[in-house]
This record gives sequence, structure tokens and C-alpha cells, in this order.
Amino acid sequence: MQSQRRFLRPVYIFIAFVVLAGILFVIAELDQIVLAIQKADWRAIPGALFFTVISYISMSISFAMVCRLFIRRVSLRALAEIGYVTNVLNHIVTSGGVAGISLRLILMGKHGVPARDTIASTMMHFYIASIDMMIMLPVGLIYLLLHAQVAPVIAFLLKVTTLVLILLTILATFIIFNHRLRRSVLKVTSNLVMKLTRRDMRSTFNQFDKSMKRGIILMRRRPGWVTVAVILTMVDWIASVMVLSYCLDAFGPHQPFGTVMTGYVLGISIGLLSMIPGGIGVQESSMTFVFHLLGVAIGQAILASILFRGIFFILPYLVSLLLYRPLLQSDQPSTST
Repeated sequence: MQSQRRFLRPVYIFIAFVVLAGILFVIAELDQIVLAIQKADWRAIPGALFFTVISYISMSISFAMVCRLFIRRVSLRALAEIGYVTNVLNHIVTSGGVAGISLRLILMGKHGVPARDTIASTMMHFYIASIDMMIMLPVGLIYLLLHAQVAPVIAFLLKVTTLVLILLTILATFIIFNHRLRRSVLKVTSNLVMKLTRRDMRSTFNQFDKSMKRGIILMRRRPGWVTVAVILTMVDWIASVMVLSYCLDAFGPHQPFGTVMTGYVLGISIGLLSMIPGGIGVQESSMTFVFHLLGVAIGQAILASILFRGIFFILPYLVSLLLYRPLLQSDQPSTST
């Protein structure tokens, strides 16, 4: 009992830090969000809220379904709740996914899930969820170049960014599904960890490789299950764009889907690449800039990007705080449902 308390103490400290960091980010944007809400046409708000719910439900269920390929001992509901809480955290605290993965390891660990299975399922879901964005990035870039006057330097930077992200996705595909390449990458990584930290992680990486291999075998055995997970990530992506579309409608004339999609894809991508917590300022500025190039009024673009953060990022984060306590109280492995 005493050893369990010693283990839980740093866990609760970490959770408290995560919650506090999220609250600070909310406070940092609160004034602007309140201003945007006051100026908004409330007839557009229900639509934005509806598609926010659809987006997060789709994302949470798709995460649970991918995890089921690796993890059998936890219920789908618990997996979906963990997916929701950790993905919301990644939206608020942009850190290359470190914050969300760290919290996910803690919550999964309380259900008795080995870290290797948590990381393997996380990587697989991240890969599946990234496919839609990687497909739409070049589409958004082409739409921007066809419908806006873009300076050559900016066009070049956008092309390079898109190319790098696409190449990374292709590389990730080969690493995930090619066993020999994956083992080689893990071997190089373990050697690098040994040199930097003097810790022998070969057995850990080998166990992780076995988890990935088992998950891929299960994917091939259950193609229908995987197909549903992929479709849900597509629904999540489309619903996210629709949230932004309704936010734009709240401050001005309706914009074409291509315009909204381009602003969303480029704004989110640049915000993530900035590594600034939550992409605060960078995401809004990027969206506003892209929308302005596509003929959207500056005022409408700025207020819509701020309202989008409030509805799509901050509101789900506040809801997620209600789930921390029940998730942290789960010390015994759950039965699958």
C-alpha cells in the first residue's frame, strides 16, 4: 500500500501540472474568445457545437478501435475516454504529442497495460489519423495557388513544408509495415539511446517491435474493423472543417468548402510545426493570413479563428477535466466489451 502511494504521488503531481497548464492556456485566450462570442451571430454557434461533438466522438471511438488491436484487457468505453482526454490535451499543450502520450501511459498503466502496447497503439492511431491531413495538405496548397496571389517565397515555403510532411508520412508507412526496416530503425535508436543515456533499452525496443508486429497481424485479420476506424478519422477531419466553417459564418458571408479546408489544413499544420504551446497566436495568424489571401475579410477571419479555438479546443478541454478523477480511480484491469 505504501509503495502504491509513492507511485501515485508523482502521477497526481503530473496530472495537476497538466490541468494547471491547460487552465493557464485557457486564461491566456479568454478575453479574445469572450470578445469573439459577443460579436458572433449566435445562429451559427449550434452548428459549430454539433460538429465539435461529432468530431471528438469519432476521434475517440477510432482511437479505441485501433487500441483494441493491441490491447484486450480494457473496455472500449475506457479506451475511448482515455483517447478523448489525451487528444484534447495534445490540442491544448502542443509539445509534439509528449504531454498526451505521457498522460496516456499513466492512464493505460492504471489498467495494467504495458507501455510498449500503449506506444504501439498510439503510433498506429496517429499514423491512421494523419493520412487524411497528408492527403489534404497538397490539395489545400493547390487550391491556394489557384485561387490566391501568393508571393514566390511564401509559395516555396508552403511547398517545402507540404513535401516534408508527405515524405515523413511515406517514411512512417514503410517503418510501420516493413518488419526489417522497423527492426533496423529500432536498433539504431536503441544504440543512440545507449550512447546518450548509458541505458540498455534493447529488450524494451524488442518488446515494442513484437507489439507492432502483433498489431499489424491483427489489422490484416480484421480489415473491416480497421476500415471503420479509418472512416471515423475521416468523419473527425470533415467535422473539424465544418466547425471552422460555422465559425466563419458567425462573422460574415458563407465561404466555400475549399476555402475553409485550406485555411484549416494550413493553419493547423503551421500551428503544430511551431511547437508553441497550443499553437497560440501562430494558428490564428496562419488561418487569418490564408483566409485573407483567399478573399475573406480580415475581421471575419480573425474572429472566426479565435472562436474556433474556443469551441473546438478549449470547450472540449474543460469537459475533459470531468473525466480525470474516474479514469485515475481505475486501478484494476477492465474487461473488454
